[in-house]
Amino acid sequence: MFFISGITGKVGGAAARHLLEAGHTLRALVRDPQKAREWAQKGVEVRQGDLNNARDVAAALEGVEGAFLMIPPMLAPSPGFPEAEIVLAAYSEALHQAPPPRLVLLSSVGSQQSSGLGNITSTHMMEEGLGNLPFPTAFVRARSSRTTSPSLNGRLPPAGSTRFCNPLIARFRWSPHPTSGAKSPVCWRAGGTAKRSWNSVRPFLQTTSLRR
Repeated sequence: MFFISGITGKVGGAAARHLLEAGHTLRALVRDPQKAREWAQKGVEVRQGDLNNARDVAAALEGVEGAFLMIPPMLAPSPGFPEAEIVLAAYSEALHQAPPPRLVLLSSVGSQQSSGLGNITSTHMMEEGLGNLPFPTAFVRARSSRTTSPSLNGRLPPAGSTRFCNPLIARFRWSPHPTSGAKSPVCWRAGGTAKRSWNSVRPFLQTTSLRR
């Protein structure tokens, strides 16, 4: 059982489709179950609740093998990003109450910066606030929507694929490095001006990915 946030959106929906196709069972938390009726028909355990409520999130995390969390999109956040603060406070409390064996969080390129970020200030806040959890955690910083485009259907291309992705940064904490085996926090970058093949990205994403 995996918990997927944002299942009614593009990114959460892509992650959910990928896991369902792999034969996994899923749980989702939505304010309006009617909007997730299609997912319920596919066998997803849809619970009514709010990501701003730590009790709801903790209950949804109980007994899962892994979780995918993201901050809901905020097109016009209030000064100081109080909306993000509320979500992150709920996530932090819930993750301490019901820690999953592994966690993936959707971040954004540039989130390592502390200023001049605009709307992605919220993902910087997420990395800072949830960066030292005591279980395998991955922050995936996607530079382009191509990394989660419908053409990929939310999945990594198969091994041996020569398809190229746009520059992508994956930041891992407390996860064994695929080559060194180190379990200390690891930051790895595939990007800059050069493109990388999916083969060079896969080992790092799969280290802490939801699917083993």
